Amino acid sequence: ADAAALNAALSADGFAELSVAGETLRVEKDFVELRISAKEGFAAAMENNLFTILDTTITPELLSEGIAREFVSKVQQIRKSMDLAMMDRIRIAYAGDDAVRAAVAAHADYIAKETLARALAEGEADSRWDLNGHDTGIAISKA
Repeated sequence: ADAAALNAALSADGFAELSVAGETLRVEKDFVELRISAKEGFAAAMENNLFTILDTTITPELLSEGIAREFVSKVQQIRKSMDLAMMDRIRIAYAGDDAVRAAVAAHADYIAKETLARALAEGEADSRWDLNGHDTGIAISKA
């Protein structure tokens, strides 16, 4: 049977009729359980006959953005531990692998805006952090 047509009939009428081996069978809605399964790399859900399908593939761009967001989070934690005022401008020095350097370069404007950084450069970093599996040094100072 066509799954969409079967679901529509069950929703509208509370039953559906199926032809099996030349015989018509009435299938009540209470006897049917609908399940959704998605192909690898996708997630699917259904509620009130509305389907949502998400592509869960992690692209290099998403990985880079994730590193940048973690970088911002760690800088904010350091700011807090230093008792800096929320509006204090800062300078950020960092040390990391190629992925971290690429992510910081690609998202430098975002990082500067979110952290109120006047300077963002590679350099000596006194605290070490794990940014999505990348060992990264970060140091901040008040500008």
